[in-house]
Amino acid sequence: MLRRILIPLCVLLCCAAFTGEGRAEMKQVQTAQVHSQLHVDAAAAPIWAYVTRGSNFEDWMPLWNRPRNARINLVQVGNWLQFIDEWNNKGRSVVTYIARNKEVRLANDPEDGSFMCQVKLLLEPDPHGTVVHLYEQYTDESPAGEFNATAQKVQAGLDRALRSLKTEVEGRKRTVPRRR
Repeated sequence: MLRRILIPLCVLLCCAAFTGEGRAEMKQVQTAQVHSQLHVDAAAAPIWAYVTRGSNFEDWMPLWNRPRNARINLVQVGNWLQFIDEWNNKGRSVVTYIARNKEVRLANDPEDGSFMCQVKLLLEPDPHGTVVHLYEQYTDESPAGEFNATAQKVQAGLDRALRSLKTEVEGRKRTVPRRR
């Protein structure tokens, strides 16, 4: 009796599996990686102190210029910031990796879940200061023309952020009084 029920049930389940029901939808999405770099006449430690302190986000990273963020210092995985980007996407930027004085990565998670984005800041010491690298990698389902325009806009934003960082860090270095 059990055999008479199990065999047709197995056949029915196998047929249902081949109809496509329950399969995940798959779609290939374009990813863009934009990179900006700039030499800063300072060691990695003061640059790190500046870029990870919430009260400085307003000056160098407009994406994180939110009142709540001014109280946040990025010190460990899981720290998060509120963001609003140039397209008015809102969400959270969550620290996913941090190596003091070297690298911090944040995943930008928009409220509507419409894209994936990662921001990475990398400090590379050299004999005359530090080369600061800023990367943004994101998914974009736009047509080619819009895709390129968005990448250019992101590039301009990264360039502005690094110029602001350089101005602030090098300016602070010059205004520090010397010890006697």
